[in-house]
Amino acid sequence: MENRIKKYREELNLKEAVFTLIDHDHTMIALVYRVTQLDGTSLILKISSEEEDYRRELYFLRYLEKKYPSPLLLDSIEPHSNIYGAILMECFEGDLLQERDWSDSLAFEIGANLAKLHTNRTAAYGDLIREKTLLFSSREYFEKKFKEELSECMSHFSVSLIEKIQSYFDAHSHYLDKVDGPCIVHRDFRPGNIIVNQGKLQGIIDWASARSGFAEQDLCTMIHPKYKKSLLEGYRSIRKVPKYELVMPLLQLSRALAVIGYAIKSNTWNSSNRDIYIRNCRFLELFNFSL
Repeated sequence: MENRIKKYREELNLKEAVFTLIDHDHTMIALVYRVTQLDGTSLILKISSEEEDYRRELYFLRYLEKKYPSPLLLDSIEPHSNIYGAILMECFEGDLLQERDWSDSLAFEIGANLAKLHTNRTAAYGDLIREKTLLFSSREYFEKKFKEELSECMSHFSVSLIEKIQSYFDAHSHYLDKVDGPCIVHRDFRPGNIIVNQGKLQGIIDWASARSGFAEQDLCTMIHPKYKKSLLEGYRSIRKVPKYELVMPLLQLSRALAVIGYAIKSNTWNSSNRDIYIRNCRFLELFNFSL
């Protein structure tokens, strides 16, 4: 581990700090370290093997600074000389949101903060670090990504399953014409990216997947069966709740494809990401394509 982080330690002038790898079920792509300084304070160093992930996270940390409970950007290292891009940022006090942490008040707070994110309206759909690729059609934006995700999975899917997925998209894609957007969306807004402390929301982390999209994309990952009412009440306190129900199955299908596709592309589907790969394959097996 020491050899891996030596260059980062030197370039960020953190020679005396202790670097501890944060390894948990929610980390799939980047390497994340807790950096403990001599005075006991902690920082977070996120190292991204994908340059676009690095640049996207950097973009959104800058964009959301002082507007939203995202980590404060402290420093960054551009990818160069066989070194991945890295971001040094604030370390929120607390832990990832667990099932035991949920309460009506916390759900309300999470819903309100999700709505606050969606008040950041944009002009078009897509990846904001690639302005020339932005699209004005919500359906075209979603379909482009959906096709990419499906193509990444084809080597592991039967012809029958591929045809079912494509047919389902073709039959339901018209729902995308009336979605709530374009606006800033996290695209991975879930307990694994929410820090809480003593029942209070501290911050939202991991902005590498964020885009200009539509609000339903974040509601897809954040509706809690028991605390749904409180979460939506919190959302409604800031802005109108989108009519997400009709488009929800399509969003869930897309999310499963994205996870499976990444596991295949990174060749981790039968190793470090085996469990999440299997869970999402199981989701596809049980998906009701007849709806």
